[in-house]
Amino acid sequence: MRTIGKPAVIAAIIAVVILIAIVFTSSTKDEKKADVKKAEKPAPLPIKPEIAKVEIDPPAPTSSDFVRAEPVLKYPKMRFVNYTYRWFVNNEAVVDGDKKLLDKTQFKKGDSVYCLVKALRGRYQSEEMESEKIVIGNSPPVINLSPVSAFKIPGEFRYRINAVDPDGDALNYTLLGPQNREIFLHPETGTISWNITEQMREELEDSFESADTMSTGGSEEEGSAPALSTEESTKRPAPAKIEEKPTPYVKIIFQVTDADGLAATSFITVNLLEGREIAE
Repeated sequence: MRTIGKPAVIAAIIAVVILIAIVFTSSTKDEKKADVKKAEKPAPLPIKPEIAKVEIDPPAPTSSDFVRAEPVLKYPKMRFVNYTYRWFVNNEAVVDGDKKLLDKTQFKKGDSVYCLVKALRGRYQSEEMESEKIVIGNSPPVINLSPVSAFKIPGEFRYRINAVDPDGDALNYTLLGPQNREIFLHPETGTISWNITEQMREELEDSFESADTMSTGGSEEEGSAPALSTEESTKRPAPAKIEEKPTPYVKIIFQVTDADGLAATSFITVNLLEGREIAE
């Protein structure tokens, strides 16, 4: 009977060990891949909805804004979720305040506003979540300019600035410009008055005639200047900038300020030669 030599036995043992190692390594890799796939698979969403917070939009509303409640779910990808809303102004429930949007007629400057929101998903519902309490801020004045009526020159120009304050505050009117034409703006009524004299018109017409004469470059007797060589033109200084021709337009700029210091600015432009408004 032929016996197996010792080297052959050792080789067989080594082959078996290598085979076991290969099988073990392959099995470990498969297990790791399975664990990775399991980790990548998102956990199933709960059935019951949960609100993480309720945001107010805009975050700093004024009395001119519509206010919205924006609930944020703990699990944003959850679908088929509806909401109920309960608005409170100065800790009192708002009548018909069961919508996402709170109408601006329901509050005023200085009021404290918040909303309670509940999430519904079928027969499941969340706990009611309260938003942050916000205080309604002040709104600036609103200027609604009416057209300027035709006016006579010479004569008195009168115009009343049409402005309102959403909070009902008293308004103050200030003339910003021009300051050197004896224009008067009543600080309480917003009425502009300006006595435009014949002298003003004549001075304005004279300034136009002077500007026209200057723009022609002088009389024909003066003749035209001789042409300069390239060398002479480079040595002589550049001609002075010609002043812009005056216009008959006057822009009256004014500011309207409320009791809290918020302001709105606007203007009207009039043609002093034709006695009418210039639309801009």
